Amino acid sequence: MNPFAISLAAPALLASNAPQQQPVFAPPVNRPLRYATKQTRTDGAVTRMFRIERTLVFHRATDGYVAELTIDRVDSDTGDPTGALFETGMAAFLGRTLRFHLDAAGTVTRIEDQDALWSVFADALAEQMGRKATAKAQAKILRGLKAMPESRRRVVLGSMLQAAVRPDIVVEGVEPVHAVRRKARPPFGHGEMLDGTARSWRMPGGILRRDSNVSGDISVPGSADRTAHLVQKRSLKVDPRSGLLRESRKVLRLSLGDVRQVHVTETRLGPAPSGAGQAEGIEQQLDVQNDDQKRNGPGEATQP
Repeated sequence: MNPFAISLAAPALLASNAPQQQPVFAPPVNRPLRYATKQTRTDGAVTRMFRIERTLVFHRATDGYVAELTIDRVDSDTGDPTGALFETGMAAFLGRTLRFHLDAAGTVTRIEDQDALWSVFADALAEQMGRKATAKAQAKILRGLKAMPESRRRVVLGSMLQAAVRPDIVVEGVEPVHAVRRKARPPFGHGEMLDGTARSWRMPGGILRRDSNVSGDISVPGSADRTAHLVQKRSLKVDPRSGLLRESRKVLRLSLGDVRQVHVTETRLGPAPSGAGQAEGIEQQLDVQNDDQKRNGPGEATQP
């Protein structure tokens, strides 16, 4: 049995460095944006596809912004929409609009009705995680989720939005190729160091792009003497005028003996097509985003 269960709920593998100056964050207000994610997971001979589509609208507030995030679509080509833990939680909010309060730097400071939302989220996750567990084990999972402190709940629920808000990339700006060392985080390991390189450059139209590539050996859950090899490649494109993600692509490759997993996650954020609020399909969203980038026009390229 595969000892790893990689899902959209997994914590980010690479810990970002805290910016040393006030981030740049100026999202378009009162304009619907399509926020779409597609993940392809290949585990041995089995490949599965998962999609999440959201409508995102920012509004000005006295202390920053309010972001309204509507979950429009959560599904998979296998007919099993609960194939990933985070999808399970998001599916519980299908058709609902969540309201996030952000400060001027783009950090989520409050989520409206957070306790009620967390209860729904925790119930959905506990049910999925406990499908192969006893009723007693499922109850234990649910107790643990509901005992999570308020600040941690805000981080977990806020991650539905926070991945699209990246003023930290704008602050970092252009960086040449440099060595990076990051800690592996559960479920990918327990603090093992992953080494690699990263670089950032300005694309035509001014879009900032950051690529990173890290790898290393990680421990195997339940086995003290076995290790797996993990490679993660990630590319981010961020609009420096707004501090919002334009697109990202993350590739995870896990090797453990004869076990091979490859997970590719692609996320795009761009203008919503006509009829915003109704799922249009992620392929159309990708086309919309690509067309929008072409309209940016030529600009200074500083790719190393």
